[in-house]
Amino acid sequence: MDPLPERSLAHHLLLFLPHIFRRFLKETEGDRVNMQRLFFLALLSREPNRSMTFYSDIMALPKSNITVLVDRLVKDEYVTREADEKDRRLTILRLTEKGTGFLRASLASFERCLTEKLRDFTPEEQQALNRDIIEIMDILNRHSKAQTKQIS
Repeated sequence: MDPLPERSLAHHLLLFLPHIFRRFLKETEGDRVNMQRLFFLALLSREPNRSMTFYSDIMALPKSNITVLVDRLVKDEYVTREADEKDRRLTILRLTEKGTGFLRASLASFERCLTEKLRDFTPEEQQALNRDIIEIMDILNRHSKAQTKQIS
C-alpha cells in the first residue's frame, strides 16, 4: 500500500477534527464546563506536579493563557500553585481533592452524553469506530514514545 501523501493526511485531519468536535463534543453537558478547563484538569491529573511551562508546551498555548486558566482554577479551589523546592522561579501546579472530585464528576457526565450520542450508530459502526480509534491511538502512542526516546 502506498503511503498517504503528507498533504492529504494533513487535509483529512483538518476535516476530521472539527467534525469530531461538532458530532461529539458540542452541545454536551461538558459545554457547561469550559472544555479547555476540563482538558487541563485531565492533563494535570495524568501529569501531576509539573511547571506552568510544561502544561503550556503540552497544550500548545502561550504561558499567559495558561496563567489565566490556572487563575480561575485556583479561585475555584481545583488547583494549587506552589513554588518548586529546587528552583523557586518555577511554579508547580497540583490538583486539589475538590479538583479531583470535579474532574471525576465532569468526566462521568461527559461520558454519559457521549454514550447517548453513540446510540445513533449501529453496533457494527460502533465496533468499526472503536477499532479504528484504538489503532489511531496506538500509532500516536508509538510515535510519542519514539520522540521521547530521541529527546532523552
